[in-house]
Amino acid sequence: MSRLAIGKSGDEAHKFFQSAYKKYAAAIEIKSDLNETFNKWGLALTYQALIKEGDEADTLFAKAGEKFATAIEIKPNYYEAVVNWGKTLFHSYPVNADTYYI
Repeated sequence: MSRLAIGKSGDEAHKFFQSAYKKYAAAIEIKSDLNETFNKWGLALTYQALIKEGDEADTLFAKAGEKFATAIEIKPNYYEAVVNWGKTLFHSYPVNADTYYI
C-alpha cells in the first residue's frame, strides 16, 4: 500500500499511507514480534516524510526511527532495519550545497 502512494500527492497519497499503517497495525496486533513489519512500517513513514516539509516531515522521520528501533529490539541482528534507519536519518537532515560532503 505505501508503495502505491509514491508518486501521488495530497489526499490521494495520504489515503494510501493511512491504509498501509492500518494494515501494519493489524499485523502487529495479530503477532507483536514481527520485526519485518516494523521495518516496512518505518520505510512507509520515511516515504511519507519525503513528500512533506517542516515539522510534519520531522515527526514522520521520528516515528520511522521508532519503528526501526522496535524492529531491532525484536531482532538485534536485523541489519536491514539498521540500514533503513541510517537512510532515514540521512534523508531527515536538510542538505544544501554548503552542507553536502561525501
